[in-house]
Amino acid sequence: MKYVDAVTSWLSDLGPDKWAYGAGIAYASITAAFLLMPKEVEKESLPAAPVRHEVVPAPPALPLEQLDKLDLTPSTQGAPGEQAF
Repeated sequence: MKYVDAVTSWLSDLGPDKWAYGAGIAYASITAAFLLMPKEVEKESLPAAPVRHEVVPAPPALPLEQLDKLDLTPSTQGAPGEQAF
């Protein structure tokens, strides 16, 4: 009985404004928890399909003779800021 009297006196000491503040905080907390709760995601399962693993050979590299024929001098590179397509 001692604890019941203590709880009763503690609750009776609270004024109506404190009850309203407490109810507002409880309502805001429950609303925030409801809005922030993650929603369940529906997973779509696709049927299993066989996969082909194919190794594609690399394209042949340019022979060195062709690379030597390229003209990479500054006169063929264009002006600074110029884009040639």
